[in-house]
Amino acid sequence: PHRTIPPRVDALTVALTVATVAVTVPQYIKLLRSRSSAGLSLPTVVLTAGLNLCDVAAAIITKWRQLQDCAHGAACVPELLDLVQTVVLTATSAAVLVMVVCYPPHDGAAARSVAAITLFATAVAWAVSAGVSLAAPCSRGALSLAQAYGVAAAGCAVVQYIPQLRTTLLERSSGSLSVSFYLLQAAGGLIVAAEQVFAAADPWPVWLPFLCSTSMQLVVALCCVYFDCVARQRRAGDSAVPGAERLLDPARAAAARDSQPPEVAP
Repeated sequence: PHRTIPPRVDALTVALTVATVAVTVPQYIKLLRSRSSAGLSLPTVVLTAGLNLCDVAAAIITKWRQLQDCAHGAACVPELLDLVQTVVLTATSAAVLVMVVCYPPHDGAAARSVAAITLFATAVAWAVSAGVSLAAPCSRGALSLAQAYGVAAAGCAVVQYIPQLRTTLLERSSGSLSVSFYLLQAAGGLIVAAEQVFAAADPWPVWLPFLCSTSMQLVVALCCVYFDCVARQRRAGDSAVPGAERLLDPARAAAARDSQPPEVAP
């Protein structure tokens, strides 16, 4: 039987799905403008895609009955909106992964192989979930597989932003990482975590990995803001000092001296 979902929940889920796409746009734009993936950690991008693929694979199993009901009409749609949101999130993370390996320094054969394997694993995991559900829907084996996907997703969530934090601290710059994308996504993540803790009263294994992931993403974003502000202040200070640009660029200073006409002795 279908459970009744309040209209406000439907509206919130649709809004979150649209926001999932919208908040990723700044990252697309920054990658396209810079034509570089410097500053982005490939392991973090891969772990993010892995987290999302596990979430969808688990949802295919747990929502298989609703997916089957879609063959009889649109009454199943409200109960699948959260699955649609997760699929959209997976698509956006996959798009970022493809763009990252299209630009240097992550455009090598090894990086592209990792991206291809990740996308192939996504298709395989979803196919396995569908196959298991077709053979024995909602069986003990199927639910155990969904639980395993959930554990894998939780593991990815806990560690996914550690490589990005390391990259940001080493490069001391945001590089091609969109700070607005990270800040918006972290803000939305904190709202979802608060809903899980206080409204849904979910057990800690549900919300703690997600809260750790969101908190780490916020730390990365704040580090990027700090490093970019320091670099901007340094550039402003250098431009205010006469001759600082020539001192910082000896080659340019030498070229300027060579272009000056020789002095004529009286």
